[in-house]
Amino acid sequence: MCAIGQVLYEATYHFLLSVSTLCLVGMKPTFYLRKLLTILHLFGLLRLPNYYDKQWQSTLHLFYWGFTHSVMSVAILSNITSTFVYSTRNLAEFLQRLFESISFCGYYYETVLLNIKLTQLLSILDKLDNSFCTVQSKMFWKCKREERTLMIGCFILVINTILATFIEAFFLPLDEVDRALIKTIYNRQHGRKLPVNLYVPGIDISEPMYFLICSFFTVYLAGLLVVLGTVCFCNFPLFVMNVELQIRVLSRYVRMIGKIHQNPQGDVIRYTNIINDEYVLQRRHEISRSYFHDMDKIVSSRDLEKYQHGYMNYEELFTRQIFKFHQKLLLLREEYIGWLHMSLVGRALFSMALLALAVYQVFSRDIYSEKTVFKYCLELTCVVSCYFYFCHISERWQGCNDHVRRAMEDSCWYQCSSRVQKNVIMMHVRTYRSVDYVEACGIFRASYEYYVSSLKLSYSFLNFVKLQERSSMKAP
Repeated sequence: MCAIGQVLYEATYHFLLSVSTLCLVGMKPTFYLRKLLTILHLFGLLRLPNYYDKQWQSTLHLFYWGFTHSVMSVAILSNITSTFVYSTRNLAEFLQRLFESISFCGYYYETVLLNIKLTQLLSILDKLDNSFCTVQSKMFWKCKREERTLMIGCFILVINTILATFIEAFFLPLDEVDRALIKTIYNRQHGRKLPVNLYVPGIDISEPMYFLICSFFTVYLAGLLVVLGTVCFCNFPLFVMNVELQIRVLSRYVRMIGKIHQNPQGDVIRYTNIINDEYVLQRRHEISRSYFHDMDKIVSSRDLEKYQHGYMNYEELFTRQIFKFHQKLLLLREEYIGWLHMSLVGRALFSMALLALAVYQVFSRDIYSEKTVFKYCLELTCVVSCYFYFCHISERWQGCNDHVRRAMEDSCWYQCSSRVQKNVIMMHVRTYRSVDYVEACGIFRASYEYYVSSLKLSYSFLNFVKLQERSSMKAP
């Protein structure tokens, strides 16, 4: 019990730290992403390398990790068996339990992929922390506030959906029709209902003792599902927000091409490292013949030629830094999409199935009891919101190239030397050739159009099932 309490304490501490901390000095761009991975580690769903200093702690966590995944595997297998063996006797009950089974499989599928590709993900996060802009500007804190709001919103949405399932199972009384239906479908002596349907061979889980044990087991599963749901919904949007932050920083420098670089005090700035915002400052009172604003101080043609040559060299150096920055961002995006590819395939399939089933549950409430409508409405809200936000984030991912192109249009690159113009044109071409939308196998493209088509497909599924029900009722 002490070990369980310690795990819950550390997980709660890291979650509260991630949702409440916004003014940490030296905060890394991937602060919230790493906190989510830490919470998964503390719940035994993930094994972070070099997390513990002592060997016995790592060994103990290895057994804890194996136990957690064994419990999840047994629970999913038990739920799927109950769904396809018993729930198929009634269409409404089968579709409801199928929604639960697909949710379990979707969450656990992404968790398994995360465990398999954890090393690659940590490498990507390290690159984002160490090789890109970490200056804590106003854009940085705005991005962190948005990430925190997203985490809190996803956590509230997931936990409310799961709480509704527990309230419907434990606190709302079942009428005689529902009790008879449960007894008929699942061959149980007592008409009791668990939040998560389980199948235990040779045991009637409606018996008081077994029902109590299974109830505690479902509470443990609910805690794991809350963590899994929050992480699965947040991992991709959080990464896109960080990439978008880097794109906005890059766009700020792109707009400065062909212009004189000054601070608000009028001092000339020469950037030596745009990623870390490092520059050489030349004070206004330090008048020299190489100073940009003192052209009237240059009295000879030789001095003018020297000034222009030095300015052109700085322009080329500045543009080359922008070009390399953009190239690193494109490579990072391609690497992350390669890591996320298998997850996108499963997410697209699971999301479409969940959306169709959730729509059917809400708009076919004549089959169900009116007391459970709120549960199905919350499930539909959760699925629709998360699915829409995923497509919205994909649109923002595509919009990153638009930020760079608009910044080029606002710059004065046409006034620069021919070398600078070639670099800008090449970067402009890259914004069109790079990957725009998030795609899975070239079939599923996460966008607003894809979201609308999924809604239409869900409505078609609803009409199809209703027609099948009517035809079966008319058949002799």
